[in-house]
Amino acid sequence: MAAFDSLDSLLFSLSRAFCSPLAVFVQIQGCLICLVLALGWACAAYVRNREIKRMKDSSRRGNSFAFLSLDINDLEHSKQVNLPRVSVVMPLKGFGEHNLHNWRSQITSLYGGPLEFLFVVESTEDPAYHAASLLISEYKDDVEAKIIVAGLSTTCSQKIHNQLVGVEKMHKDTKYVLFLDDDVRLHPGSIGALTAEMEKRPEIFIQTGYPLDLPSGSLGSYCIYEYHMPCSMGFATGGKTFFLWGGCMMMHADDFRYDRHGVVSGLRDGGYSDDMTLAAIAGAHKRLITSPPVAVFPHPLASDLSFSRYWNYLRKQTFVLESYTTQVNWIMNRALFTSHCYLSWGFVAPYVMASVHVTAALRANIKGYSFEETNLTHVGLLMVACLVMCTATELLSMWNLTRIEVELCNMLSPEAPQLSLASYNWVLVFIAMLVDNFLYTISAVRSHFSQSINWSGIRYHLKDGKISKIDRSKDLGPKFTDLGGKNLYGRKGSPPKNIFISSLARSLAQWRQPKKSIDPIQPFYLPTRLSPSALHPNLGRRRRRRRWRNRRSCSHGDIRRRRRLLSVTPREPVKFEAMVIIAAVVLLGILGALLLLPRKRKSGHVEKVQSNSSTQGSKTYTKADVALHNKRTDCWIIIKDKVYDVTSYVEEHPGGDAILTNAGGNSTEGFFGPQHATRINWIPPQETKALL
Repeated sequence: MAAFDSLDSLLFSLSRAFCSPLAVFVQIQGCLICLVLALGWACAAYVRNREIKRMKDSSRRGNSFAFLSLDINDLEHSKQVNLPRVSVVMPLKGFGEHNLHNWRSQITSLYGGPLEFLFVVESTEDPAYHAASLLISEYKDDVEAKIIVAGLSTTCSQKIHNQLVGVEKMHKDTKYVLFLDDDVRLHPGSIGALTAEMEKRPEIFIQTGYPLDLPSGSLGSYCIYEYHMPCSMGFATGGKTFFLWGGCMMMHADDFRYDRHGVVSGLRDGGYSDDMTLAAIAGAHKRLITSPPVAVFPHPLASDLSFSRYWNYLRKQTFVLESYTTQVNWIMNRALFTSHCYLSWGFVAPYVMASVHVTAALRANIKGYSFEETNLTHVGLLMVACLVMCTATELLSMWNLTRIEVELCNMLSPEAPQLSLASYNWVLVFIAMLVDNFLYTISAVRSHFSQSINWSGIRYHLKDGKISKIDRSKDLGPKFTDLGGKNLYGRKGSPPKNIFISSLARSLAQWRQPKKSIDPIQPFYLPTRLSPSALHPNLGRRRRRRRWRNRRSCSHGDIRRRRRLLSVTPREPVKFEAMVIIAAVVLLGILGALLLLPRKRKSGHVEKVQSNSSTQGSKTYTKADVALHNKRTDCWIIIKDKVYDVTSYVEEHPGGDAILTNAGGNSTEGFFGPQHATRINWIPPQETKALL
């Protein structure tokens, strides 16, 4: 048996160990996990695509409002006036680059019935208070909206406290209440679609949806996209689901007025996560949760979403499993905790084994070892081939679902900037799959033993699954939220200050990202002192009005009036920062070129190796020809397969006759030897002879 070095011996031993029955089972299990995920995404894509076909069929039958309703008769005035009142409660915390765009999409809904919007903040010092107030003042003639100061929570999370205060302030005739996070970008017909389903099926307890993440280019944003994708298949059922997303929940208002099923008390008394608490209540009382196929919402991630902020977000998501309402809920959370941790590392382990198999095979091939000498088998490479095929199938299925959801979002918001699949980097998606699944178990275990978490600058302590203590301090946590990059303590509605170096680094990191047909990560901040006209620039309004009048008219005037609000587009941000970054890159390139270009050598400081170009023309020589020129008065040398006539330099050589040691021969080693300084490692470009 051949003697191996320590690295080779370790690789070959690990490769043989990973071919044992247990290791083969783990690798087959990883392949099955990939295939199950691919199958789930394929089913979700089928449901979403079915809705796209229905909308296209309705459009071909002459329904120009298919994005609002598949049946245009539902938009008649006689039906619209009978729609129930809906109150939209939006708990706010901080103000970031995408908030204004998201709020616009929410308040410019084309729902034909009575509709009110309640922006709820914890205090007037919240940066969101000033921004929301200006937005409400702009739309006060078209939209029924108000901002509510909820105060600080004492028995539950701040978000739940804001939601409950918003419910208390809603209109007395409200039939349905819709809870929306400020990172939800609604479609014009989303509220109408949710309400229509609630009217059709009164037994529904909660209607929900799910976001379509738009990565900003960083690895952290792709990790969040990958974290949400496995859950998306649970929301793309087109009907009943066991999953609930707190970013979009429509419920019966009477459930809160009369505290049915303990909804209010369950949330108020130590509630940490709104969606987990309500999902537990629905399960305990056998209530129905549904998710319409059109309830998928674009979710642009922050342009500066770093990996550390992704880790903070993952910690918060795994921490929700530590909260529970009943003993049954605790058992279900423990089961979910255990299975998710096992499957996460069960997904990553085969890739670790595959890397060992491939590395060992390459090492053996490079060193010239045979399989008999290394005792390696073909089982390892066979497992690698299976894993590659399963991974390709999984990524293809993920790509297909994302493609269909992008198309669906574009159809549901026809006048919004179109989303594009070209903005996704699928190499980063694959890396994020491994990183996210590896870190999930670590985060879950840490959350289990810590029993406290910092969420938006507030530290919550749990005891027996409920919040027992709340600590508030600006020094306890970050000043920006994780996904939206919202400023939690900055000036009211003012943009956070960007440092030039960090901005340059972020731009360079995203330089190679494909250009988006929509700019979902375009920063849009409110200036410190913003007039209402800045929120409503009226760009292209007349053109859109003419195009709107040419379309098939709808009898309900309220829909026509509200749809014109959709023509509002955010003002283009100043390009000064981009120009500075481009100029800096150009200057750095010029400076680098000046440093890299060879400078002219001065006599007396650098050895000269010249060729007699005036008397010798370019010509090819053999080594035998060069060997004839081996005298002091006729000295040729070879340096890197180039022939140099150094006769005139022999007397000037600082090393004396050492230059004649390889006269007529190869002097490459001597030229680059240790006796010469680093600066001598330079060959003039005017060589006139070449070695054959």
